[in-house]
Amino acid sequence: MNYRYNAELEGDQGRKVTVIFSVYKSVDNNKIEVTDYLFTSITPRDSAEEEGEEEGEFLAGGWSPIDIGSLDIDQNLHDVLHFGVEAVVAQAIESGRLSDSGFQLEEVHNIQSQMVVGYNYWFDADLKNDDGDVERVTFEVYDFPDENIREVTSSSLEVTEYPYVPSQI
Repeated sequence: MNYRYNAELEGDQGRKVTVIFSVYKSVDNNKIEVTDYLFTSITPRDSAEEEGEEEGEFLAGGWSPIDIGSLDIDQNLHDVLHFGVEAVVAQAIESGRLSDSGFQLEEVHNIQSQMVVGYNYWFDADLKNDDGDVERVTFEVYDFPDENIREVTSSSLEVTEYPYVPSQI
């Protein structure tokens, strides 16, 4: 038998998440499994909710901007950024698009995130080499800490104009 549920869950960071999921239960009750799920909305909680003001809902799967100042306080975001920079520079050197002259992160212009099973992060940044040359780079990193997965899914050394709308999968 198949069952469909709609549930509102509250996360440990004060966010409410609405999820719709289906469960299969075999006739002999020997097998129960979640067959699919969909996060339909995420509602952040803050002081506005406590004061009775209405909160906006964010559609799960959409891209959201991240304050660049978060790099100073969010160690995972910092690690994801530096992982991406190292991987993108290595790929660009290997392909011959950059020379091996010590490219390092110079400045971050824009960060966006997308909640999927894990997170996609999109970065727009400048890289500077030992000679003072600056290259603009954009790249996406998929991060799923629960499964120890972190990988660069796309990158470009071309200048991308803000606001960026990452491609939808």
